Amino acid sequence: MVEDEEIIRQSIVEEIHRLPFGPMLTGEAGNGKEAILILENRPVDIVITDMRMPVCDGRELLKLIEEKGYECEIIVLSEYTNFEYMQQAIHAHVADYLLKPIDPSKLEDILRKTCRRVEEKRRLELNIKDPIDRIFVGAIKKTPSNQMRELFCMYNRLFPQNGLWISMICLGKGQGEIYDVGIQKNLNDMCFQAPFKARVRPYNESRGMFGLLILVPLPVTAGVTHLYHEWLKEYFRKIKKEYGEQVRIGTTHFISEIGLFAHALNHAARSVEYLVHGRGEIVWFENIERITHSEINLSACKKGLLDMIVSKKDLRDQILSAFCRPIKDMDYVYIPALQNAIRDFTFYLERCCQDNGIIMNVSEAIEGECNECIHNLEWYGEIELFLSRLLDSTWDIVNLKRSLTTKEIIEEIISMVKEKYMEELSLMNFSQTYFINYIYLSRQFKSATGYTFTEFLQKTRMEKARKLIEQYHFDEKEAASMVGYQNVYYFSTAYHKYFKGDTQNE
Repeated sequence: MVEDEEIIRQSIVEEIHRLPFGPMLTGEAGNGKEAILILENRPVDIVITDMRMPVCDGRELLKLIEEKGYECEIIVLSEYTNFEYMQQAIHAHVADYLLKPIDPSKLEDILRKTCRRVEEKRRLELNIKDPIDRIFVGAIKKTPSNQMRELFCMYNRLFPQNGLWISMICLGKGQGEIYDVGIQKNLNDMCFQAPFKARVRPYNESRGMFGLLILVPLPVTAGVTHLYHEWLKEYFRKIKKEYGEQVRIGTTHFISEIGLFAHALNHAARSVEYLVHGRGEIVWFENIERITHSEINLSACKKGLLDMIVSKKDLRDQILSAFCRPIKDMDYVYIPALQNAIRDFTFYLERCCQDNGIIMNVSEAIEGECNECIHNLEWYGEIELFLSRLLDSTWDIVNLKRSLTTKEIIEEIISMVKEKYMEELSLMNFSQTYFINYIYLSRQFKSATGYTFTEFLQKTRMEKARKLIEQYHFDEKEAASMVGYQNVYYFSTAYHKYFKGDTQNE
């Protein structure tokens, strides 16, 4: 139970203790940091967490739970008005959510359904009879080390005679989204001709990731190692033929001690985070374990982007090539480092546009939340498509701005005000229409007219109103609505104040 307000936390704890089906409370925490300490030391099936908390809020907690791979059901508490927090919770695939103030009957209903899911998971895990599979599931679930040691002791009898090679297969998000047992079965069927006992288990279904376990009798000679390497290459070719080019396999050192299982599994998962010359391949952990991740150099594509925005020349192909060519030139490309480079480029693009009087919203251009989209990029083709769409949108805006000078745009705005003064008009809307930064346009408008936009709009309306009242003898109520004022009292006050000097002279 994670909630910073003690009164709310204690009331929910009391409600949990009253529940007839008796879920056991593992611990209480006042923020996400305290919650992670509990998760690191005790097995937890369900986390109930508030979203707005000091030190480490709910969003950060959900992120840490995902990064650390804790297999727990999450129930989020939030107020109706905290839309951003709720949106984050939805993206994190939480089990359910409760709105404050908490309705005890809804809390009971949600906990009952969640406990039912937990029990179903446990039944499935108990049906795993194979000892290696049991250890594999334990390692994925980040089972506490003391419980893993119990598993090791229970199944250690296997390892005087056998050892393991562990690999990670990544089929990509497209396959993960349609994941079912058929894919796992198919990958297992492809292992039929393996020279050793082999099996495949799901690791991360949303990314289409599966663990490949090869049980090998000891001792392992050079000939056995060569046989395994050749078979793995052939297995990789079969998977690519079945599921397309978007396939990676990360594989690790041979292990002969069961205590190294979780360590080796982690190495395999790290290995599959690499592209080889920008493409999917078999990545051997020993080839990448000493690689230090330096930042990808963006100077050439940043320069090209600035030139395109300032000089208004179509340099999309050159910029895309400057970004993508180095990816294919590098032996190993670390996907998280590549994602960071793309984030850096998008920040630079927005800032560069703003500095040159152009509005550019990356999330709108790619039709999705920017950081989330970038987080999901992990294949060369996806990256190339993402950047192409981004550069196309930028060029469309630059090209539109190229057809009109700032002076011409201001002249159009003045003409529009004089024609549609009775409508709702704002400089912000004009800045978005012409893709020009609002502050930049505001300064240029004042420089060209001597008035702020609001002053110019008021001047136009008042002059039109005076003509209606003095020349055509409309009353103030009629004139107000005709020049765009809904509140006649506000108009009357503003009108007399605006022409106060003329009235006094008369």
